Amino acid sequence: MKPEFKGVYDWPQIEVVKCPIRFSLEILAGKWRLPIICSLAGSAALRWGELKRQLPGITNTMLAGSLAELQSAGLVERTQYNEMPLRVEYALSETGRKLSPILYHLGQWGLEVLKAKPEARLNGKNTQPVQLDEAAP
Repeated sequence: MKPEFKGVYDWPQIEVVKCPIRFSLEILAGKWRLPIICSLAGSAALRWGELKRQLPGITNTMLAGSLAELQSAGLVERTQYNEMPLRVEYALSETGRKLSPILYHLGQWGLEVLKAKPEARLNGKNTQPVQLDEAAP
């Protein structure tokens, strides 16, 4: 009997291990994980406030939770400096940095799809066709 699917985190572990793509997507799933990774990819390390400013709309709770999940997945490193005031920096780990070329190619694929089908909508919520900046790489 196949177990009932209740969400990404309810997948039986054996099913996740059988499909490395599914495993990868489980790690990256979530509204804020990819934006956090992309923000950290653009710099050597960021402090909490710097990272929060780059992610308009994220709450402190969501940022803390997403960073903790990315840390436990081995994609983000947290460095705490014992000085006053306390200073904490976040950076991509070596494993996290390996995502950069993959995300670049995923973005290029997305641009190709949008150029071929400009009426594409994200989550079915957009009511206007996506406008592409032709000057973008």
